[in-house]
Formats: sequence, C-alpha cells, structure tokens
Amino acid sequence: QCAGLEVMCNLSMSPEVLERFVDGKASVELQLLGAFCQSEEPRASIAASGALAMLADTPEVAERIAECQHCITGLLKLLESQDGNLQHRAMVLACAVVEASAEAASPVLEKVKVRLAQGFSSSFARGLAEELVKENA
Repeated sequence: QCAGLEVMCNLSMSPEVLERFVDGKASVELQLLGAFCQSEEPRASIAASGALAMLADTPEVAERIAECQHCITGLLKLLESQDGNLQHRAMVLACAVVEASAEAASPVLEKVKVRLAQGFSSSFARGLAEELVKENA
C-alpha cells in the first residue's frame, strides 16, 4: 500500500493526472488519499498528505479537496500529529482548503488554533498556522 501511495504522490503533479483531478474525474482517488491521511502507518499518511498538499496548490483541486469529507477528516487528523513532516503537509493543505472554501474553513481554522496552542514541532508549520489564523481573524 505504501509503495502505491508513494507512486501516486509522485505522479500527482503530472499533467495528465492533475487534469483528472481538475476535471473532477478523480473523486475516488481524493477519498482514498483522505482516508490514508488517517493511517497509523507513517509512510502511508506522509505519502497521502504530500499528494494532497501538492494537488491543493491548484485552486480547482483545492476546491474539490475542500468538498471531500474524507479529505477534511484526514486533514483534521493530520493536524493532531506530533510528526513535523505531517504538520508541514497538514498546514500547506489547511491553507489551501481555507482559501478554497468558507464552509470547510471553520472546522479547519478551529483545529489549527488548537494545534497552535499545543505547539508545533515544525517551525514551518507553526509559521503557516500563525499567518493563517492572523489572516482569518
């Protein structure tokens, strides 16, 4: 599973694959990535969250991620992680989701505020969180 997710992550930015996500033809893939963000296997959650973070850089895909309940649930779970790599990916994804959807923004912002109060092990994630909260105050 992990190897397959890592391949999917590596391919997620290829033009053909990205086009499927933009066109809404990859909803099952989004659901799977969101589900794997919740995995207890670190390689799986790192690969899935990395793919989502990269895909979310495309505004049309960020909107689709924000509409995917598995992705939002996965993101909220990622924000609980103590792993700096996951925190980094989670905050990149959180920023894109908050920008893409007012509806998804509320629970994500609340979780980011909680995480900020608890502290981040990733200074990059902490910086993104502080900026996101400030911009959405």
